[in-house]
Formats: sequence, structure tokens, C-alpha cells
Amino acid sequence: MTKFLFFAGGAAHPGHEAEYDRWYREEHLPAVLKVDGFQAATRYRAAPTSFSQCPFDFVTLYEVEAETAESAHAALTAAARAGELGSSDASDRSRAAAWFVEEIGPRTSA
Repeated sequence: MTKFLFFAGGAAHPGHEAEYDRWYREEHLPAVLKVDGFQAATRYRAAPTSFSQCPFDFVTLYEVEAETAESAHAALTAAARAGELGSSDASDRSRAAAWFVEEIGPRTSA
């Protein structure tokens, strides 16, 4: 098995941030963690600085173990198509994106 991180960036429609956050924490995130290979998740809120601007309001990093990123994506897509991941009208789908990255070296710390 290979370790991956799955980044999911998203945003709420203006004025619907609380609804989006509740749906994501209480419904969507637990549903994604039921998908084979998706083991843990940490949510983040964008922290704009003077040198960069995140295109998303929120980013979730999922820890995934799977044979391949494609197999993990296929499992996630199947769950979505089966309606298992839910949806929210508060979600601004025009500001959403996701991608996998593969671990290529050990964690390094100071």
C-alpha cells in the first residue's frame, strides 16, 4: 500500500459559511472517512497573507492508503455516485478542487 494525501479545497456561498461548515464536519467528512483507504482528515481554514492568497476558504487534508491514487479516486467516485457523500446547497462548487499527492520521502523536522 502507498500513502497519499488527498487535498480537497472548497468554499461556501457568501452568507452560508456556518451551514457549509456544519454539513462538512457532521455529514461529508465522516462519509468520506468510510470510503476504503481514507483513514484520517484534518480541516484547515485559509489564512491569507500579504504574499499569497489561497483560492479556497477551506482545505481538508485526508490521509489515504491505497494501491494507487487512481484506485482511491475510483472508490471515492463510486461513493459519490451512490449518494453516500451527500451535498449541500451552501457549497460553492465553482470554487472546489481536489488532488492527490504521493509521499516520496520521510517526514523531516527541525
